Amino acid sequence: MNSNQDITGNPGKRKPKSNPVATGQPQPPEYLSKAAKGVFSNLVAQLGQSGIAGEIDAVALATLAENMVLSRKAQDQIDATGGEIVTGPNGGQLQNAWLSVKRKAEDNVIDLCKQFGMTPQAREKISIKPEVKDDLDSFLNE
Repeated sequence: MNSNQDITGNPGKRKPKSNPVATGQPQPPEYLSKAAKGVFSNLVAQLGQSGIAGEIDAVALATLAENMVLSRKAQDQIDATGGEIVTGPNGGQLQNAWLSVKRKAEDNVIDLCKQFGMTPQAREKISIKPEVKDDLDSFLNE
Protein backbone atom coordinates (compact mmCIF):
# COMPACT_ATOMS: atom_id res chain seq x y z
CA MET A 1 0.00 0.00 0.00
CA ASN A 2 1.77 3.05 -1.25
CA SER A 3 -0.84 5.75 -0.88
CA ASN A 4 -3.94 6.81 0.91
CA GLN A 5 -5.89 6.00 -2.27
CA ASP A 6 -5.11 2.32 -1.72
CA ILE A 7 -7.18 2.53 1.45
CA THR A 8 -9.97 4.90 0.43
CA GLY A 9 -10.44 3.92 -3.19
CA ASN A 10 -11.33 6.50 -5.82
CA PRO A 11 -14.70 7.96 -4.84
CA GLY A 12 -14.62 10.64 -7.57
CA LYS A 13 -13.83 8.02 -10.26
CA ARG A 14 -11.18 10.35 -11.67
CA LYS A 15 -8.28 8.84 -13.51
CA PRO A 16 -5.33 8.79 -11.09
CA LYS A 17 -2.35 10.92 -12.05
CA SER A 18 0.45 8.90 -13.48
CA ASN A 19 3.93 10.05 -12.73
CA PRO A 20 6.27 8.28 -15.12
CA VAL A 21 9.85 8.10 -13.99
CA ALA A 22 12.43 9.22 -16.53
CA THR A 23 14.68 6.43 -17.75
CA GLY A 24 18.10 6.43 -19.32
CA GLN A 25 20.84 9.03 -19.20
CA PRO A 26 20.44 12.09 -21.46
CA GLN A 27 23.34 12.42 -23.90
CA PRO A 28 24.41 15.79 -25.27
CA PRO A 29 23.53 16.26 -28.94
CA GLU A 30 26.49 16.58 -31.32
CA TYR A 31 25.55 20.14 -32.32
CA LEU A 32 26.01 21.61 -28.82
CA SER A 33 28.73 24.18 -28.38
CA LYS A 34 31.58 23.36 -26.01
CA ALA A 35 30.26 25.77 -23.37
CA ALA A 36 26.73 24.35 -23.66
CA LYS A 37 28.05 20.79 -23.29
CA GLY A 38 29.52 21.79 -19.92
CA VAL A 39 26.20 23.29 -18.81
CA PHE A 40 24.36 20.23 -20.16
CA SER A 41 26.58 17.91 -18.09
CA ASN A 42 25.92 19.93 -14.93
CA LEU A 43 22.16 19.89 -15.56
CA VAL A 44 22.16 16.14 -16.16
CA ALA A 45 24.13 15.56 -12.96
CA GLN A 46 21.71 17.67 -10.91
CA LEU A 47 18.49 16.42 -12.49
CA GLY A 48 19.64 12.82 -12.65
CA GLN A 49 19.84 12.66 -8.87
CA SER A 50 16.18 13.62 -8.61
CA GLY A 51 14.97 11.18 -11.26
CA ILE A 52 13.45 13.97 -13.34
CA ALA A 53 15.54 13.95 -16.51
CA GLY A 54 15.81 10.92 -18.75
CA GLU A 55 17.21 10.04 -22.14
CA ILE A 56 14.16 11.48 -23.89
CA ASP A 57 14.82 14.91 -22.38
CA ALA A 58 18.16 15.48 -24.16
CA VAL A 59 16.83 18.00 -26.69
CA ALA A 60 15.03 20.10 -24.08
CA LEU A 61 18.11 20.05 -21.85
CA ALA A 62 20.30 21.01 -24.82
CA THR A 63 18.01 23.95 -25.57
CA LEU A 64 18.15 24.99 -21.93
CA ALA A 65 21.94 24.76 -21.91
CA GLU A 66 22.33 26.78 -25.14
CA ASN A 67 20.02 29.51 -23.82
CA MET A 68 21.95 29.68 -20.55
CA VAL A 69 25.17 30.13 -22.52
CA LEU A 70 23.54 32.70 -24.84
CA SER A 71 22.35 34.72 -21.85
CA ARG A 72 25.90 34.80 -20.48
CA LYS A 73 27.36 35.78 -23.87
CA ALA A 74 24.81 38.56 -24.23
CA GLN A 75 25.72 39.90 -20.78
CA ASP A 76 29.40 39.86 -21.75
CA GLN A 77 28.54 41.86 -24.89
CA ILE A 78 26.44 44.31 -22.87
CA ASP A 79 29.40 44.88 -20.56
CA ALA A 80 31.85 45.21 -23.48
CA THR A 81 29.72 47.67 -25.45
CA GLY A 82 28.97 50.15 -22.72
CA GLY A 83 26.10 48.79 -20.64
CA GLU A 84 22.36 48.52 -21.10
CA ILE A 85 22.00 52.04 -22.49
CA VAL A 86 24.40 53.10 -25.25
CA THR A 87 24.92 56.19 -27.35
CA GLY A 88 23.42 55.80 -30.83
CA PRO A 89 24.92 56.98 -34.12
CA ASN A 90 23.11 60.34 -33.82
CA GLY A 91 24.23 60.89 -30.23
CA GLY A 92 20.96 59.82 -28.61
CA GLN A 93 20.56 57.23 -25.88
CA LEU A 94 19.47 53.76 -27.06
CA GLN A 95 18.88 50.39 -25.48
CA ASN A 96 21.78 48.08 -26.19
CA ALA A 97 20.62 45.50 -28.76
CA TRP A 98 22.25 42.74 -26.71
CA LEU A 99 19.82 43.46 -23.88
CA SER A 100 16.94 42.08 -25.98
CA VAL A 101 18.95 38.96 -26.78
CA LYS A 102 19.71 38.47 -23.08
CA ARG A 103 16.10 38.94 -22.00
CA LYS A 104 14.76 36.50 -24.60
CA ALA A 105 17.35 33.89 -23.63
CA GLU A 106 16.51 34.37 -19.94
CA ASP A 107 12.79 33.97 -20.67
CA ASN A 108 13.57 30.71 -22.46
CA VAL A 109 15.71 29.56 -19.54
CA ILE A 110 12.96 30.24 -17.01
CA ASP A 111 10.34 28.48 -19.15
CA LEU A 112 12.53 25.40 -19.55
CA CYS A 113 13.54 25.42 -15.89
CA LYS A 114 9.86 25.25 -14.99
CA GLN A 115 9.48 22.17 -17.19
CA PHE A 116 12.15 20.39 -15.17
CA GLY A 117 10.94 21.54 -11.74
CA MET A 118 13.86 23.91 -11.32
CA THR A 119 11.88 26.76 -9.75
CA PRO A 120 10.28 26.73 -6.29
CA GLN A 121 6.75 26.87 -7.69
CA ALA A 122 7.45 24.15 -10.27
CA ARG A 123 8.89 21.85 -7.58
CA GLU A 124 5.60 22.00 -5.70
CA LYS A 125 3.88 20.45 -8.72
CA ILE A 126 6.38 17.63 -9.23
CA SER A 127 5.97 14.55 -7.13
CA ILE A 128 8.50 12.03 -8.35
CA LYS A 129 8.98 9.58 -5.58
CA PRO A 130 11.21 6.57 -5.70
CA GLU A 131 9.20 3.43 -5.22
CA VAL A 132 9.85 2.10 -1.76
CA LYS A 133 8.84 -1.44 -1.04
CA ASP A 134 8.61 -2.76 2.44
CA ASP A 135 8.05 -6.29 3.71
CA LEU A 136 4.26 -5.86 3.83
CA ASP A 137 4.23 -4.58 0.23
CA SER A 138 6.23 -7.58 -0.91
CA PHE A 139 3.99 -10.00 0.96
CA LEU A 140 0.74 -8.49 -0.36
CA ASN A 141 1.92 -8.28 -3.96
CA GLU A 142 3.24 -11.83 -4.27
